[in-house]
Amino acid sequence: PDTAMIPCAVAMLWALVRLHESGNPRWWLAAGLFAGLALLSKFTAIMLLPAVIAFTLVPDWRRRWLFSPYPWLAALIALVVFLPVLIWNAQHDWASFRFQFVRAVATHELSFRTVGEFIGLQFGLVGFVMLPVVLSGVTLTAGRGYRSREPVGILLSTAVLVPFVYFFWKSLTLRVGDTWPMFLWPAGFAAAAINLVMLPREGWPDRLVKSSFWWARVAVISGIAFVVAVFLYYVAAPWNLIGRTDPVGGEAGYQQVAARAREQLQKTGATWIATTDYRTYAMLRWHFNGEVPVIQINERGRFQGFADPGMSLIRDHAGLYVGREPDNRLPLWDLTTAKRQPLERVERTWRGTVMDTYSLELLTGWTPELAPSPGSPLFRWRVLAGDVGSPTVIASAAKQSMPQRGDGWIASLRSQ
Repeated sequence: PDTAMIPCAVAMLWALVRLHESGNPRWWLAAGLFAGLALLSKFTAIMLLPAVIAFTLVPDWRRRWLFSPYPWLAALIALVVFLPVLIWNAQHDWASFRFQFVRAVATHELSFRTVGEFIGLQFGLVGFVMLPVVLSGVTLTAGRGYRSREPVGILLSTAVLVPFVYFFWKSLTLRVGDTWPMFLWPAGFAAAAINLVMLPREGWPDRLVKSSFWWARVAVISGIAFVVAVFLYYVAAPWNLIGRTDPVGGEAGYQQVAARAREQLQKTGATWIATTDYRTYAMLRWHFNGEVPVIQINERGRFQGFADPGMSLIRDHAGLYVGREPDNRLPLWDLTTAKRQPLERVERTWRGTVMDTYSLELLTGWTPELAPSPGSPLFRWRVLAGDVGSPTVIASAAKQSMPQRGDGWIASLRSQ
């Protein structure tokens, strides 16, 4: 969806810039069309809304546009284009909105690992020299734009800073996806380029201006070289130089896990597969392609309202648990009646590096609840890769959902 959203989002920003340059209010209509197409591609396009609001209300022209029909017609056009998503969700109990919302509000502990991954990923995506050049240019453009109430500076800088700060905040407790922030960087490049032009006009010292242009050239040249190097690394090189944090390696090798899972399904007679993380769930769904039901037993709030995955093959049948270590030792399992029999361990490798180790276990004596109550840990609780989570959080949720077991059992669960 990012491939479609990014050009539509850029086209929306372009239309608003043309609105400022020409003064022709009909550019609002084009901006509304492109905004609707961006939203139709991916929900994260909504994060550009603060930039559009600031673009409309902060400059001195706010009274003109608030009393003009064109911004409101643009909003209506965006809504009409996005309407198929709203209609489908209204018919399906708002399933896709809840699917995304549960993940956004899931409870996690502070993790310096996810923060480091987010910052490192931005350096990799934007460029080791380009990222600081762009962020400094955006910051200066924001200060200049809001001080002088200049519409384009406000629009472009806000389109970068608001999503970037939000994703950085989420990275404190959640792994931010590789592609989530990509849509904001085109606006960042434009803001940085504008800043280079404005520095000499504002009378900045010649040494600083020359240094800024020098760093911009280095950023572009090194960025092109970096893109070529990365392309050759992933297409032609046989090594894994990044280890387990490699973003491509993180998506590779699941055919090894799926093949061993298929063998165990045949040996044990299990008729369904259980997982405890979304990536494994998605990959196994892809590889098995409907042959057997695949269930993510936790974070069930994301899946409510979805079609029956095949309960006739799940209820009162043995299942196969496929989970990353150490997720297989989650206290979450103590909230179920499942009996687990270890079968084997499977290593998922990429270019000779073990990316993850999976535990395959036979599940008996339990049928997963597909629609648990919102107070249940199975409704919201999510597993981070390589993280067994917080027993205290699980115990607190368990106490709310199953108070009849008493504080003694909760204390025992917490100690585990």
